[in-house]
Amino acid sequence: MRPIPLLIGLVLALPVFLTIFGAGDFELRSETLEDIPIPPNEETTAFTSDSLPAYDVFGIVKIEVVTTWDQESVWLGLVSKSQRDACNPVGDEELGIPAGISLTCKGEDIEFLVGGPTLTDNELIWEMEPGEWYPCMGLHSSSQSNDKNTMNAQVSANLSLSGTSITVFAVFSLFFILLGFRKRV
Repeated sequence: MRPIPLLIGLVLALPVFLTIFGAGDFELRSETLEDIPIPPNEETTAFTSDSLPAYDVFGIVKIEVVTTWDQESVWLGLVSKSQRDACNPVGDEELGIPAGISLTCKGEDIEFLVGGPTLTDNELIWEMEPGEWYPCMGLHSSSQSNDKNTMNAQVSANLSLSGTSITVFAVFSLFFILLGFRKRV
């Protein structure tokens, strides 16, 4: 028996066992965002000025982001940088509409990665992808007059191993465990 290959195999098997037995999801981040301004009407869309953080771990891990919010009249979505720029969210000082609000795009005019006006259950679930993505929001066209001009949201990001990573860890751990049981010559 060879102890070093056996030990390496057992260490490599640990992530596989954690994932298989349910301890493989780790909360990366969780926060509550309060008093987020809501667009003034369903003809406008609000965009963030900053893109979502980019993680260079795709293929190795999966990051699932879940966002819930407290205003039924509001929809959320994610768009590409080019889609955000095409909507020109510069606002209008004369009308008192701040920067970040697009007067040229409403929800039906936008191409979403996920979410948008068709989202009706106050929850947006997204498995992160490489790229530059911008959150945006608007009001449902069927919504009644909104009493509040802000909303609160809960955002959480969970990390887990991808299927490819699990397979690679399993194959290598099995290889090293078998190598560890091989008799010395």
